[in-house]
Amino acid sequence: ITSRYDFQLHELNLNQHLYREPLAPLYGADLRKKYNRLPSFNTASKVTQDLQECAKRIADGNPRLLEWLDKILQAENLNQTTILAKMEQVENQFREDILAAELLKQQPPDLRKMLGLTLVYKLPVPQAAIVAICENISNLESYIRRAVALGLIEFTQISPSSTENTRVELYRISRILAPLLEFPNEPEPLYAKAAQVLYSLWWQGAEASVEAQLVEIHRLALQGKEGAIAAEVATALSNKWYNQRRIREVIEICQATANIISDFRIFHNLARSERKLGYNEKALKYYQQALDLCTSEDEDTKTIIRAGIEACQGNIEQAMQLYQKSSNFDEGVKVRTWEEAARGFQYATNMARFTQLRAIKSKFQKECNLPEDLRTQDTFLLHKKNLEFFKLINDVRSQAETLREMASIQAEQGNIDNAITLYKQSIVIYENTSNIQRKAETLTMIGKLLANEKRDITTALKYL
Repeated sequence: ITSRYDFQLHELNLNQHLYREPLAPLYGADLRKKYNRLPSFNTASKVTQDLQECAKRIADGNPRLLEWLDKILQAENLNQTTILAKMEQVENQFREDILAAELLKQQPPDLRKMLGLTLVYKLPVPQAAIVAICENISNLESYIRRAVALGLIEFTQISPSSTENTRVELYRISRILAPLLEFPNEPEPLYAKAAQVLYSLWWQGAEASVEAQLVEIHRLALQGKEGAIAAEVATALSNKWYNQRRIREVIEICQATANIISDFRIFHNLARSERKLGYNEKALKYYQQALDLCTSEDEDTKTIIRAGIEACQGNIEQAMQLYQKSSNFDEGVKVRTWEEAARGFQYATNMARFTQLRAIKSKFQKECNLPEDLRTQDTFLLHKKNLEFFKLINDVRSQAETLREMASIQAEQGNIDNAITLYKQSIVIYENTSNIQRKAETLTMIGKLLANEKRDITTALKYL
């Protein structure tokens, strides 16, 4: 039985047959699916982005409220002011009908205070995260149970992994309740405490962290001016996003972080991203800031930063020499162990402007025979060796990215047919992995080659 409210079925002896599934808001992939099914929120919608974002903020992941707002946004002959007013009326009606504002007024002051403080979190959090920010409230556990029973706290249970039977209880206050609750006038200490708590629970004490959790920690760290936490989490997220080609997201999170702390890792990722977009002057500025902030102990990192500076200035040979220096690759030594293989491939990926190879020793415990000197190979052959290796470890995403890099090199060398063939091979992988964005980008590249190099406008238009 799905219900916002808690209930007992002892009298009917049904507890052994029925389970209450708490009513939690949608977020992540589930919320995106809901948007796609509503005419006002899907990609084909003619509703302005400002109105969509306003409606999403009001709904706060509640599917029923989203459906109400969707109908308003579809109404004809309404101006923006009228639509916003109607959305506000719906929000008030929903708050009164579903969340019972009068019920909230009847609760003890400490319970209402607990609810107000918990508004600091946007994601569902463990009970420990609520306890940590409500240290001065007594009888806290009983208040949490009461709020859950009355539907004032959204409660859900999740399994940390598909292999575990244990379920973790998570709690969240709906944003719809915010106008009825008191939030601190000077919230920075609360944000700081919340960031520290989630950093401990979801980063330091977790085997793995979900991207949404890291984004939440970073948001709280920014609001609470917790620079060290913000820098560490932003570095992890921006490294991941850079490898996924989400460059503008990297720039956004790094710039926000740089407003509260100066960290060489943040400026380095800013520099790499600006250079990726072709803004060499911006990249040079950030590279220099990263170099100035980098400590003397980080000589290898400083060398890589210097290589980026040389590359921005067009000094490719000097950049390659610095990359070679940073790779810890001993010339003339035959590579046999997996550790040495990883270093050799890391050197290859540096030269080929590709992502670092993931740790592989734990996956394969056998020797690997590689050419004695990878430096003698040109960039295309280095990519080709990477491709063979990614197939060996079944790294599908890296296979697709490597094929794209190989195609780009072939196009630069004038081998247009070979380039198009390689691009098509990567498209097959993107289709199988549902990576629509990368598929679209690759189709565009094929279209440009056909138009600009082959002068086949008709076929190019089909791809575009």
